[in-house]
Amino acid sequence: MKTPKKIKIQGDKVFVEPTVLAEDLHDYIRDRAKGEGVAFSLSKGFFGAALAHKASPIFGVRIKNGRMVEDNQEPSPGYFAKWVEERSKRAHDARVAADLDLIVPLLDAPGLTEAERRLLERCDARLDVNLFLTPEMRAEAEAIARRVGRKS
Repeated sequence: MKTPKKIKIQGDKVFVEPTVLAEDLHDYIRDRAKGEGVAFSLSKGFFGAALAHKASPIFGVRIKNGRMVEDNQEPSPGYFAKWVEERSKRAHDARVAADLDLIVPLLDAPGLTEAERRLLERCDARLDVNLFLTPEMRAEAEAIARRVGRKS
């Protein structure tokens, strides 16, 4: 389980910088509460503190190996799995969009070498079928962007 990066104590209050897991847990419980018509006002730091204390389950959500794995209080069967799938799809789509923002302006950049043009065409082909770039491809494309003076 990832532990919070920063823990600050002021008097009797503990402030925890949320991790990605704390943010995901916060967002899931917020969305679940909204769907159930229940008020929600907990911070991401609250979930960071709960995770720092190795609490599990948290509001019915079981944590294992730094991931949310199930919700034994989900409002309807399959709610948790559907939320995780939608979250993953949104993250995937955002990553593909960011990769497109990098690659598309470079395709017609002047001064590209033949090797750079081939790499960018391979990148574009991956994005055409909704696959995001590998870390190596992204690093090479960012280097090309810097070389030709385009924002990466």
